[in-house]
Amino acid sequence: MSQTGPTYPDTDETTEDHGLLLSRRAFLNTGSSLVIGSLASQLVSCVGRAEPGPAGSGSSAPDIIFVRHAETIANATGRYATSTMNTFTAKGSRQRDDLVGKLLPMKPVRVVCSPIERCRMTITPYLKKAGLKAEIWPELAECCWQKDRGAAANPNSLHRAEAISLSDEEIALFGFSKPEDRRRWDINTYRQGLGMIGILEARLKREAQRTKGPLLVIGHSIAGSLLLGKLTGRDRSSPIEVDNASPILLSRGGGNGSASHRLLPRKG
Repeated sequence: MSQTGPTYPDTDETTEDHGLLLSRRAFLNTGSSLVIGSLASQLVSCVGRAEPGPAGSGSSAPDIIFVRHAETIANATGRYATSTMNTFTAKGSRQRDDLVGKLLPMKPVRVVCSPIERCRMTITPYLKKAGLKAEIWPELAECCWQKDRGAAANPNSLHRAEAISLSDEEIALFGFSKPEDRRRWDINTYRQGLGMIGILEARLKREAQRTKGPLLVIGHSIAGSLLLGKLTGRDRSSPIEVDNASPILLSRGGGNGSASHRLLPRKG
């Protein structure tokens, strides 16, 4: 069933996606129909790929591993509906399976995941193989796909929305580290999305410091790129490209005053 308005955050997500939890497509409202315009050509021209960070402080071992979900039909075709956003292409299925082999040598000791179905589906095979249980973080939902821009909303003005539901099978693989994580953030504007990313940034920095080993983060395209930009001190006009199911490694020690982390060379 096609979406009729931007009800959740993700240019590659649906209302259900935002319901809890950085593609390169923009949503435009024209009358009662939702027209999807591709931003890919604009982003490709200015996007940055993960490269070695500057020499200086910081370990060469990652303390954060960020992974965007595997490719969906919506990613590949630009047709955005609940079914296409949460159904993998053949390529996406291979990416999901290959991701297990990429992550096992990295030995993440903790996994946090967007509540959106495609993110949970992406990391499920790895969780089963590694014997880990992921924490659902509502702040990892996709956001900021709207064309209207603005400053970040005050985090104190943000509110929770509906509860996040898991299937019986998922309950063994996913959980919540605190009661409030059981409810999604009510994010409907770009400003609110930036506010949510600010909450996520602070939480991720705090939890990465507490975690004795790599922290694996499963998220989305737009919000993921904005988050990585904040962690590494990169300006929003020069976003970091976030490919499907391609681990991005970060290590503490940014090399400049606004960065807490630096990008390490991509693997795989």
